[in-house]
Amino acid sequence: MTVLQIDQYPQVEFIILADAVECVNGKLYMIGGGWTVIRSPSYPATLHIGIAINLLTAPGTPLEEFELKIVILSEKDEVVSPSLKAKVIKRATPEISDKPESTIFAANLGIQILHPGAYRIRATFGSASKELAFNAVITTQ
Repeated sequence: MTVLQIDQYPQVEFIILADAVECVNGKLYMIGGGWTVIRSPSYPATLHIGIAINLLTAPGTPLEEFELKIVILSEKDEVVSPSLKAKVIKRATPEISDKPESTIFAANLGIQILHPGAYRIRATFGSASKELAFNAVITTQ
């Protein structure tokens, strides 16, 4: 992990798509993680996905509050599913004050995909954002 300058935080380190995700005691558990293609025999389709996001905050800073916003967009920048907003409260961890502090966010969602095509998930954390592209395709049997 690269340590950034203090003014380069907060950061979204990564976004992972999975079949299901859960975070327990700071550890991420996932089933069927790391895919970028959704398959359905027909569209529109309601699909269940897990989204895991690793958030980084500056080392050694005191109590801070950030907003995390997750939105799923079509290739035409249309919002596909209602946005998900969460408040992330970061507390300083004095024993690791020289390293960025990591927080895993995990959510399982049901999303409506109207048609095959290119999509992306955008996670905005404070002033930082990151996107992950994925595709919806028709499954042939």
